[in-house]
Amino acid sequence: MPVRRRFDPICYSHEQGVAKPDAGAYLTALERMGARAEDVLFIDDNDAPARGAESCGIRAVPHRDNATTIAAIERFLAN
Repeated sequence: MPVRRRFDPICYSHEQGVAKPDAGAYLTALERMGARAEDVLFIDDNDAPARGAESCGIRAVPHRDNATTIAAIERFLAN
């Protein structure tokens, strides 16, 4: 299944006109998804975007390895 059909919307910074870690990137993505910050989990392998997400109330997980990230996703989904 193509990625776009699984994840909609996909929020590309060049389309939104603002990039991570600017708060506008996260706020625009939340608006486009129709989501509340507390209902979103953000994963990135760079600390600056993770801190940007957290500044908007979004839970962030720094990706360090697959097992740790998968465990974090499972905890998020269980709550």
